Amino acid sequence: MSATTTPSSSPAFEVQAWEKDGFVGTCETVSQEQLVSVLKQLAPSQSAYFLRWPHRVSGWRSTLPKEVLSPQGQLVTANLELRWQRHGNRYDLLLLSASSLKTEVKELLKFQSLANNQWQTCLRPVLPYRERIPQYPKRFQYKGINPDQLQQRYFRNAQTGLVQFVALALGDVTPVPESSSNNSENNQNG
Repeated sequence: MSATTTPSSSPAFEVQAWEKDGFVGTCETVSQEQLVSVLKQLAPSQSAYFLRWPHRVSGWRSTLPKEVLSPQGQLVTANLELRWQRHGNRYDLLLLSASSLKTEVKELLKFQSLANNQWQTCLRPVLPYRERIPQYPKRFQYKGINPDQLQQRYFRNAQTGLVQFVALALGDVTPVPESSSNNSENNQNG
């Protein structure tokens, strides 16, 4: 009897080749004012934020809240992901970018590149959380972004060939206005 193959049930996608010129860098001890300034500089019209507090998460949102910044969070655009974590009254940053940064942004915060800045990147599809899953009983939120926009960008060290970071990226899908989102403020975690 011959073995037969069945088509995969996962969606088909095209695997992209590894691209050069990625940037991975860190910056330590940044004030909240500096972080907000950098977030405004790095965020194009299409960007997404995910904010984390000890007792709740914001879900994905297209705008930075006016309230006090969360202790942890991330900014995601088509080209980069900026992650932050608070330590006391200062923040540590990790920047994962598909291309080299503008010199003025690097100099503004003095990002220190990792692994001699020899990074290759590759985009892959992502399977976003469904709106309602047991881990998020009050619904997982996508305010102002379409979950189909999310992609993963892998960062591979060019010297070792090992993937060391995975960042999120936004793809080319029309954004959803926050006011027409299926999720209401009443369903927010927390």
